[in-house]
Amino acid sequence: PHALGVLRPEGSMYLFSSVGMIYIMFLAGLEINLHEFARQKKFSLIFGFLTFSIPMVVGTLGSKGLFGFSWPTAVLLASMFASHTLIPYPIVSRLGINRERSVVATVGGTIITDTAALLVLAITVEWFTTRLTAVFMARQLLFLLALVWFALWVLPRAAYFFFKIFPPDGSMEFISILSLVFFTAHLSSLAGVEPIIGAFFAGLALSRIISEQSPLMNRLEFVGNALFIPFFLISVGMLVDLKVLLSGWDVWAVAVFMAVAVIVCKYTAALLFQRSMKFTRDERNLIFGLSVNQAAATLAAVIVGFRIGIFNEAILNGTIIMILVTCLIGPWFTEKYGQVVARNHKRSGEGAKKSGERIMVALGRSASAEHLTDVALSLRDKDSNEPVFPLFVVQDGIDIDRRIDFGEKILSRSVTRAVSASIPISPISRIDVNVAGGILHAVKEWHIDTLVMGAVPVQELNFRSMLFGVYDKVCDESPQMLLTCHIIHPLNMDKSLFVLVTPMLESQPGFRRALGAVKKIAAANKMKLRIAGIPETIKSVEGMLKKNKVVVETELVKLDKWKGFPEHLKGEGIHETDGIVIMAAKKGRLAWHPSVRHIYHVLREGFPRNNMMMIHPADEGCTGGEDEPGVCGIENPETKPLLTGAMTTIKAASPEEAVKELMGEHFPKGSNAVLDVMKKLFPLEPLELTPEMLLLHTHSEYIESPVILLGIHKDGMVFPRVHGRVHAFFVLVSPKDRTSEHLQALTKIARMARDLQQQKPWEAE
Repeated sequence: PHALGVLRPEGSMYLFSSVGMIYIMFLAGLEINLHEFARQKKFSLIFGFLTFSIPMVVGTLGSKGLFGFSWPTAVLLASMFASHTLIPYPIVSRLGINRERSVVATVGGTIITDTAALLVLAITVEWFTTRLTAVFMARQLLFLLALVWFALWVLPRAAYFFFKIFPPDGSMEFISILSLVFFTAHLSSLAGVEPIIGAFFAGLALSRIISEQSPLMNRLEFVGNALFIPFFLISVGMLVDLKVLLSGWDVWAVAVFMAVAVIVCKYTAALLFQRSMKFTRDERNLIFGLSVNQAAATLAAVIVGFRIGIFNEAILNGTIIMILVTCLIGPWFTEKYGQVVARNHKRSGEGAKKSGERIMVALGRSASAEHLTDVALSLRDKDSNEPVFPLFVVQDGIDIDRRIDFGEKILSRSVTRAVSASIPISPISRIDVNVAGGILHAVKEWHIDTLVMGAVPVQELNFRSMLFGVYDKVCDESPQMLLTCHIIHPLNMDKSLFVLVTPMLESQPGFRRALGAVKKIAAANKMKLRIAGIPETIKSVEGMLKKNKVVVETELVKLDKWKGFPEHLKGEGIHETDGIVIMAAKKGRLAWHPSVRHIYHVLREGFPRNNMMMIHPADEGCTGGEDEPGVCGIENPETKPLLTGAMTTIKAASPEEAVKELMGEHFPKGSNAVLDVMKKLFPLEPLELTPEMLLLHTHSEYIESPVILLGIHKDGMVFPRVHGRVHAFFVLVSPKDRTSEHLQALTKIARMARDLQQQKPWEAE
């Protein structure tokens, strides 16, 4: 607005930039591990004190001595130096160092110093306009405590309520979370502090129930980093008016003092913190880069101060220049030294020695597909290049075509779940005379390290099913780590994970990696670990936990009798939002105990509403993962079918006519293939890829290669059994005997749908 005049600061720009400012603080709180934050609270408290007190003292005395400002003006001006905005936070998030101790300390210190600075703003305004009273101070403190209570106690419970109502991977999850965040930000303004404080507390509270690799986290980060946060950064630049440099020497004097004071004070705070806490020089410079930026709280203070007459025009213009200088210095320091810290982290951290383990999910029931996929996503390392392998085994026999269609439907649900979380996935379908044999063959063929399976439903749970079912055969013959999961509700709803480690299991070769898997599940879903076992086992577990670098709040419980674990859980008052895990050896191994089956049966009957897992460590022949590289072979080459023809605009009103019109563009007129496909497609339930896009897929004997078609309907159509209007639909037709290509095409389509949902071509002119 002060240069070419292309953009204006009001209207939608103001709205989006305000949301972006809130979003930055929300994401900062969301990406903090509360246990890690509590473990490093000393760093946050010390840095917060230094980065607030030093600028307050220097700013107050300097402005009073150099310019003769009144005490209210000097104090409020100093509070602007003390606060800072995490403008470069997207940089550390992109570099993957948002959980480094230097970043955690800076974020924690930001909340302390910004809260204190905004309280100074409220107190100074009261001081300048009326008189400070004990009633005002008590009321302000009470409002702030009420805000913290609401954010940390009410918000998680409200989120749990929403997650129970809405299905996983639904858009309503995203809407409900944003509603809670904005409502908390509004309450923050009512409490007398800026909305950014409420947004941070909301992120801190909701981080417990939003998994790192979940589709919901992926959507929250994408919307913030691609839309709201860039608007906020643009709006900060729009405040700069270079003409103020020519308005007089008093502007220059105030601007130079403010810019120099901020840089010197923030660097001094980072230097003193680094030396007292024995941080490295690179970490010090990274902390300085993150904490020197002035924007959100500074703007709030200067605008309020200017409106009520505490500040004059020289201070207002000097503030804009200070924002310009600090917002150039901060990101440069953050980018440069953040890369150094990231390199050092990779050189000495966990990710350097991992080649990525291969995780397979054996699916059998549509109701558990998403939940089992979530378990696999929790186990997968963030820096792994390996995809997740969902598997469906079709038992050979009569009516095999119907079984293949059923398997593809289940696999498509797993594919959609993983693609929504931006996780690579490679679905597998195979035909075998025996389901257990098909799983074992697939595990060997794809060199799998970890196998995730669904447990037998309660109504079918009996000793015969456990002795002669798929589970026993796979468990007995597979050397891989095996997780048998009975998942009732999403993992992120669980607060704690109660783990029973059976005696002598610590002697099992793959126990260390199995223990690491439990920690990964707990860390990914922000759970507290409560590990129980006999004293000898707990002593060994304690030593192994110290070497594991995954940070999880852990409690070790020594049991006199490990078979009394069910009674121990009842004595603990276990809630339905607590998961249960039994870690036991496979049958025939050294640490195997026949009583494990009985305990598992008792737990399933005694706690029917709790998530439950049975984890069997790997045998010696398959130990890749946390401690040693995996022994995976080369992945089979993937077939990657492309869109058969160009995207087609459809004008037909009914779904049947629309599909027929789309297929008519690519199949010969009068061909039996169109009639064959239409006859197979419409009894089937379409797969919803996004709220506005769906997929119809089947097989046909009339084609020799997969056909992928995309139709666009600008006004939208209503498909049977689908909520809302559909603006785009894929039709996938594969040859009858090419199941693997069909599944690879499903994966491709799911990824294309995610990109198209962002572009919305049906809205184009």
